[in-house]
Amino acid sequence: MLSLYLHIPFCASKCSYCDFNAYAGMSDLIAPYARALAKEVRMVGEAGGPEGAGERGEVHTLFFGGGTPSLTPLDSMADIFSAIRESFALTDDCEVTLEANPGTVDLAYLEGLRALGVNRLSFGVQSAQANELSLFYRIHTFDEACETVRLARQAGVDRLSYGVNLDLISGIPGQTPERWKDTLARALALEPEHLSLYSLS
Repeated sequence: MLSLYLHIPFCASKCSYCDFNAYAGMSDLIAPYARALAKEVRMVGEAGGPEGAGERGEVHTLFFGGGTPSLTPLDSMADIFSAIRESFALTDDCEVTLEANPGTVDLAYLEGLRALGVNRLSFGVQSAQANELSLFYRIHTFDEACETVRLARQAGVDRLSYGVNLDLISGIPGQTPERWKDTLARALALEPEHLSLYSLS
């Protein structure tokens, strides 16, 4: 079985801690990049998959990372998914994750992702503290993060699928144990299926 990772490197703004291959202020390149990505997926599929085995490989995990993949228009996402399904066989229980930033999606977009096959959403919440979000140049508030999780549930990304992951960061300059505990408590109150905790380095 195969695991596929597709990188979409575009962001609304660059976060202060980010060391990933990501670019802000290039939204005009998202659609052509998505077309190129779909073309590459088809080329890899025609070559027999990543290993060149000459057969249509089974995919059991598919992950869209970034960057901010949730900035990709639904029609571009649909083209990428068409290329994936033409080139690979997604297992019935395939986990399909898309990274998203709170505040970059609405219900219609999330419902569109769910219809395409996304069954797990990973939200870059990072903190529940306004001053820490500001330090990171994050474009959302924690209230917006809460609303985004609610919309994800409404769109059908829930315990019957692979659900919701929340990314959180510890070790932030000036962060006290009390603030970190508060962030954890407020994140847990959203009842995510998974938490990813990262220490700032």
